[in-house]
Amino acid sequence: MQTLNYIGLIVVALLLIPNLMYYLKHKEEVVFKNGIFKTLAIIGISGSLFFMVINIPYTWLQFYFMFAREMYFISNVTLAIIYVFIFLVTWDKKSVVRAL
Repeated sequence: MQTLNYIGLIVVALLLIPNLMYYLKHKEEVVFKNGIFKTLAIIGISGSLFFMVINIPYTWLQFYFMFAREMYFISNVTLAIIYVFIFLVTWDKKSVVRAL
């Protein structure tokens, strides 16, 4: 496996597109009042995106069975598509589901 995870890069792009669209449309509503929360949120988001795209050498294991890479790709893309679908359904609603 290489250092750059192309499948992770595709999934990160799929997850960021609706978030960027929402942010550009609702800039005024997206305000953090707690500085500590804002800092922790940025660290968490940046770290998870970084480790989704970059493989740290000697920390990953090979896939255990045949077609595992394909299953990894299909499950990641499926979950990302479900995320985008839920995001689109709850686009203009103010609810707990959207907040989660």
